Amino acid sequence: MDIQVEGSNNRVAGRDYLELNAQLSLTPEQLQVLAVKPCPSCEVRLVTAQAQTCNHCLRERVANDQKVKVGFVIFLVFMVWGWLLKRSGPNAGLLELVESLIAAGGIVLCGMLLLEMFKLWWVCYSEEFFSAVWRAVVRLVNGGRK
Repeated sequence: MDIQVEGSNNRVAGRDYLELNAQLSLTPEQLQVLAVKPCPSCEVRLVTAQAQTCNHCLRERVANDQKVKVGFVIFLVFMVWGWLLKRSGPNAGLLELVESLIAAGGIVLCGMLLLEMFKLWWVCYSEEFFSAVWRAVVRLVNGGRK
């Protein structure tokens, strides 16, 4: 095998030569779009001008948020379980302990579902809700006159 180190008949070297010596004629706006800057969170990775954080920091933030949510849910389950155990008394059997733990998980799950449904309703209908409340307040202040 004969490797050409001078660049003759070497397609990779020729392509590199063309890419490195190419004259770019970009407007300042195009250069600003293509510009990279260090990530403001970690200052290790580079991000484009439009991005706020790098993908690594974004994944870390999402993972941290999920850990916090899971920890909060576990805390709520144990808190509700404690309330249910307080009602059962000190002589509760193993079956009653397991039943109350499952009930606590179900109560927290139902609460989370209701909260998610409320968030969805709020996103869809909050503007109509506030306009109706505002009209009611205006009617109350005006005393029924227009």
